[in-house]
Amino acid sequence: MKFTFFYSYLCPRCSRAKKQLMSILGDAFFHRCVFVDVISHPKKSWDDGIRMIPALRYEQSIISGVMLKREQIQTFLSEHGLLDELENK
Repeated sequence: MKFTFFYSYLCPRCSRAKKQLMSILGDAFFHRCVFVDVISHPKKSWDDGIRMIPALRYEQSIISGVMLKREQIQTFLSEHGLLDELENK
């Protein structure tokens, strides 16, 4: 299952969230994550309900914030079964 990571390459908070995601998902990060740069794709971001970055979206669920903490990201992924396959390996 894939989720979407909304970010901007200009945003240091987004860079931090990306590092947290990479730490949590390891090698699966690039296979599980669809990247959307909000500067390059503002309409898609808006249509998908993104009002703040960094943001993660899975189906209709969104998590975003000024500073996404590792625990928040991990909880979001876990609640949507996005960590289940990793834990079973």
